[in-house]
Amino acid sequence: MPLFVDPRHPVVVRATFVDIPSEGELRAYLGQAEALLEERLGAPFIVIVDARRGGTPPVSHLKLHAAFLRNNAEALRSGLIGVVFLASNPMIPVSYTHLRA
Repeated sequence: MPLFVDPRHPVVVRATFVDIPSEGELRAYLGQAEALLEERLGAPFIVIVDARRGGTPPVSHLKLHAAFLRNNAEALRSGLIGVVFLASNPMIPVSYTHLRA
Protein backbone atom coordinates (compact mmCIF):
# COMPACT_ATOMS: atom_id res chain seq x y z
CA MET A 1 0.00 0.00 0.00
CA PRO A 2 1.49 3.36 -0.94
CA LEU A 3 0.19 5.02 2.25
CA PHE A 4 1.23 4.27 5.78
CA VAL A 5 0.03 5.96 8.96
CA ASP A 6 1.93 5.44 12.19
CA PRO A 7 -0.34 6.54 15.04
CA ARG A 8 1.69 4.97 17.89
CA HIS A 9 3.14 8.19 19.26
CA PRO A 10 0.73 10.09 21.54
CA VAL A 11 1.45 13.48 19.94
CA VAL A 12 3.11 12.86 16.56
CA VAL A 13 1.20 11.20 13.72
CA ARG A 14 3.41 10.23 10.79
CA ALA A 15 1.95 9.59 7.34
CA THR A 16 4.18 8.29 4.55
CA PHE A 17 3.28 8.37 0.86
CA VAL A 18 5.08 6.05 -1.56
CA ASP A 19 4.12 6.45 -5.22
CA ILE A 20 0.58 7.63 -5.97
CA PRO A 21 -2.17 5.76 -4.15
CA SER A 22 -5.30 4.56 -5.85
CA GLU A 23 -8.47 6.46 -5.02
CA GLY A 24 -9.55 3.55 -2.81
CA GLU A 25 -6.26 3.61 -0.92
CA LEU A 26 -6.56 7.36 -0.43
CA ARG A 27 -10.12 6.97 0.89
CA ALA A 28 -8.89 4.29 3.33
CA TYR A 29 -6.08 6.61 4.47
CA LEU A 30 -8.48 9.50 5.02
CA GLY A 31 -10.76 7.11 6.93
CA GLN A 32 -7.84 6.20 9.20
CA ALA A 33 -7.09 9.88 9.71
CA GLU A 34 -10.72 10.58 10.58
CA ALA A 35 -10.77 7.72 13.11
CA LEU A 36 -7.59 9.10 14.73
CA LEU A 37 -9.18 12.54 14.97
CA GLU A 38 -12.24 11.09 16.71
CA GLU A 39 -10.07 8.98 19.02
CA ARG A 40 -7.89 11.92 20.03
CA LEU A 41 -10.53 14.66 19.95
CA GLY A 42 -9.13 17.78 21.57
CA ALA A 43 -5.74 16.24 22.39
CA PRO A 44 -2.78 18.12 20.90
CA PHE A 45 -1.01 16.47 17.96
CA ILE A 46 1.41 17.18 15.14
CA VAL A 47 1.24 15.55 11.70
CA ILE A 48 4.36 14.71 9.71
CA VAL A 49 3.56 13.98 6.07
CA ASP A 50 6.49 12.36 4.27
CA ALA A 51 5.79 12.68 0.55
CA ARG A 52 9.41 12.48 -0.60
CA ARG A 53 8.72 9.18 -2.38
CA GLY A 54 5.23 10.12 -3.52
CA GLY A 55 4.21 11.42 -6.89
CA THR A 56 2.13 14.39 -7.93
CA PRO A 57 -1.47 13.54 -7.00
CA PRO A 58 -4.28 13.90 -9.52
CA VAL A 59 -6.91 16.60 -9.04
CA SER A 60 -9.42 13.99 -7.83
CA HIS A 61 -7.11 13.24 -4.88
CA LEU A 62 -6.79 16.92 -4.05
CA LYS A 63 -10.58 17.23 -4.03
CA LEU A 64 -10.93 14.24 -1.67
CA HIS A 65 -8.34 15.72 0.66
CA ALA A 66 -10.01 19.15 0.56
CA ALA A 67 -13.36 17.53 1.44
CA PHE A 68 -11.67 15.73 4.36
CA LEU A 69 -10.27 19.02 5.65
CA ARG A 70 -13.62 20.76 5.27
CA ASN A 71 -15.58 17.93 6.93
CA ASN A 72 -13.16 17.66 9.84
CA ALA A 73 -12.29 21.33 10.33
CA GLU A 74 -13.61 21.51 13.90
CA ALA A 75 -11.78 18.36 15.03
CA LEU A 76 -8.58 19.61 13.40
CA ARG A 77 -8.91 23.00 15.09
CA SER A 78 -9.41 21.35 18.46
CA GLY A 79 -6.01 19.65 18.58
CA LEU A 80 -3.79 20.16 15.56
CA ILE A 81 -0.64 22.02 16.56
CA GLY A 82 1.03 21.92 13.17
CA VAL A 83 1.90 20.00 10.02
CA VAL A 84 5.37 19.19 8.74
CA PHE A 85 5.32 18.36 5.04
CA LEU A 86 8.43 16.70 3.60
CA ALA A 87 8.68 16.77 -0.18
CA SER A 88 11.35 16.39 -2.82
CA ASN A 89 10.69 18.97 -5.47
CA PRO A 90 13.27 20.51 -7.79
CA MET A 91 11.05 23.60 -8.03
CA ILE A 92 11.53 24.33 -4.32
CA PRO A 93 15.23 24.99 -3.65
CA VAL A 94 16.19 24.33 -0.07
CA SER A 95 19.38 25.41 1.62
CA TYR A 96 20.43 24.23 5.03
CA THR A 97 23.59 26.33 5.16
CA HIS A 98 21.98 28.75 7.60
CA LEU A 99 21.57 25.87 10.09
CA ARG A 100 25.27 25.03 10.28
CA ALA A 101 27.18 26.17 13.32
